[in-house]
Amino acid sequence: MRSWILFFGLASATFALAAPVVSHAVLDLPASPGNSRNSEGDFALLKDGRIFFAYSKFIAGTGDDHDRCVIAARTSSDRGETWGTDRIIARNEVEPNGNVMSVSLLRLKDGRLAMFYGCKLVTEKERISQKLMRISADEGETWGQARDITAGWPAAYRVLNNARVVRLSSGRIVVPPV
Repeated sequence: MRSWILFFGLASATFALAAPVVSHAVLDLPASPGNSRNSEGDFALLKDGRIFFAYSKFIAGTGDDHDRCVIAARTSSDRGETWGTDRIIARNEVEPNGNVMSVSLLRLKDGRLAMFYGCKLVTEKERISQKLMRISADEGETWGQARDITAGWPAAYRVLNNARVVRLSSGRIVVPPV
């Protein structure tokens, strides 16, 4: 059984919180019937101090990278000690039984929150993928329409690893070209 365990020390290091690093698990997301795997996540610190955690939640199959997957999210208002229930924030809109995964969250220069993730598509000849971006103006409560940031590129299988998108001091966003 696959499981994702979040350690408070990770959250502390990620957000440079003033609290000492604690080495006990505060969030355990074990696999279960109808949820074969939880993996690839990223964190964002919300303006009100809550921690926003988005991750890949596999909802069919055995947890293989190409199984049906959604992006789920939950928040913590006590610096990662406890977490709310998850909610789905992104699905594969082209193939309802398809896969989206490997989320990266990024605070934009104008204060909005951006979410980047991979969307896998299957054609008659091959598996291809897109890199998508959505924007939230309300701290992750709702998300705008998905935009394909690889539109116009030749069809290919591209990977977007989690927590890899960065914003330079100029405001320019860098997405790894894998």
